[in-house]
Amino acid sequence: MNKSLAVGAIDEFHIDVYGLALIIKLVELRVHEDIRIVRQKMESEESVSQKPKEPGFIGGLKNSYHSMKGSYDNWKGDQLTKEINEKQRWLNKWSNDTWQSLGSHQTAIRSQSLQEIKSQFLAKRENQYKLYLVLQEAVLTPVYGEMEGFPKGQKERDIYGGIGVISRECGFSQETGKQMLKEANHFLKEVNNYWGKVIKWSLAGTGAALLTAGLAAPVIAGAIGGAMGLSGAAATSAGLAAIGGGAIAAGGLGMAGGMQILIGGGALLGAAGGAGVANFVGKLPQDAISVSMVKIINYNHYLQTHHRNNMEAKQINERVLHAFLTFKHQAEREVLLDSTYIENEEKSKKAIEIMNLAYKHLLEGKRSY
Repeated sequence: MNKSLAVGAIDEFHIDVYGLALIIKLVELRVHEDIRIVRQKMESEESVSQKPKEPGFIGGLKNSYHSMKGSYDNWKGDQLTKEINEKQRWLNKWSNDTWQSLGSHQTAIRSQSLQEIKSQFLAKRENQYKLYLVLQEAVLTPVYGEMEGFPKGQKERDIYGGIGVISRECGFSQETGKQMLKEANHFLKEVNNYWGKVIKWSLAGTGAALLTAGLAAPVIAGAIGGAMGLSGAAATSAGLAAIGGGAIAAGGLGMAGGMQILIGGGALLGAAGGAGVANFVGKLPQDAISVSMVKIINYNHYLQTHHRNNMEAKQINERVLHAFLTFKHQAEREVLLDSTYIENEEKSKKAIEIMNLAYKHLLEGKRSY
C-alpha cells in the first residue's frame, strides 16, 4: 500500500503568469549585464594594445616586446570573444526553454519590456509582497547552470553587481538581492558543516540542470513525474502539468500553472500535503530542500523587517510559518509513527534535519524583532 501525495497551492507563494515572465526577464537582464562587463573588458584591452609604436633602436626593442605582447593580447581577445559567445548561447537556450514553460502566454508577454510586465504584475494588490519572491527566484537561479549541450565552467564576472542591477529594477535596494545571496550561502554552508560534506548546488552557477526558472521547482516537479514512471525532461514536464491540475487540453493549467504554484519559498510546501510527505522529501536532493528553506527564511525576514507594522503582512507571514510547521510536523509524524511506507528513512530524516535548521533560523529571526 502506498501513501498518496497531494499536490496543491500555497496562496502566499502562488504568483501569476506575469510573475513568471518577470523572473525570466530579470535573469535575462542579469546575464546581459554580465556580457556587458565582458565586452567592456574586451574594449579596454583593445584600446591598450593599439598604442602607437616608437621609432629608433630603443623603440625597436620596445616594439619587439609589444609584438610578443600583441600575440598574447590577440589570444586574450579571442578568449573574451569566446566567453561572450558561449554566454550568449547559454542565454538563448535558457530563455527559449523557460519561455516555452509559459505555453500559450509566451507570445503575448515575451515581447513586452521588463517594466511593462512588472506593472501588470503589480496591478494585483497582493503582488506587492510577492515581488520579493519574484526577485528571490531571479537571484537564486544559478546563471550558467548545466544544460544539455553546455559544459560547466562559465561564471558571472560580478555576481553581486548583476544582482544589484535586477534588485533596483524591482524597486528594491542593491543590498536586498545581495542579502538574499548571503543568507543562502550562510544556510548552505551550515548544512554542509552539519554533515561534513558539500552539497552539489552552487550560487556560482555550476549546479543541477535547469529547464525552468529557479532550482527547486524543476527538481520537485521531476520527483512527481518520476512517481509516474517518467524520467528526465519528460518527468519534469509531466510533474509541472500535474501540479498545475493537469494538461491544458484536459482543462488544467499545464506547466505554467505548475510553476506558478511551485515558485518562491513554497516550492516544497506547495508540492506535497497530507500523507506521503516524509517519503516525498526523502526522494529529493538535499540542495533542493535547502534552497526552499532559504527562501522561506528570507521571505519571513523581509515581511518582519520591511512591513513590521503592517497587519496584512503580519497575517501573510503567520500563514507562511503555519504552512512550514504543518509540513515539517507531518514529515516528523510519518517518520516516527508510520515509517512502514517510507522508502529511504535515512534520507527522510536528513530532510527533516534541514527543516529543523531552518526552524532554528526562523526562531533566531523572531528574537531579533
